[in-house]
Amino acid sequence: MKDKLTGFVNIFFTEKHFGFIHRSFEGKLYRYFFHLSEIMSGVPQTGAIARFHSAEGQKGLYATDVELTPVVEVSVGANALASRAGAE
Repeated sequence: MKDKLTGFVNIFFTEKHFGFIHRSFEGKLYRYFFHLSEIMSGVPQTGAIARFHSAEGQKGLYATDVELTPVVEVSVGANALASRAGAE
């Protein structure tokens, strides 16, 4: 079996159970349809990192065997940055 591709969830329509994964490759943007039934692990949310196999159907590219990893935002407060700058 081919290696999985990596992209990110651009949008997921909870009420309709489908969404789209975007993947950039060699300067070109690819868009893959995916359905809730193809999610092997993780939670479909905008920005999640997606690993998947791709296929081509009548309507275009779609993702199968989707594994999702949430993106964790890290924020550093302005006070922490100021205190680090003063320590150097």
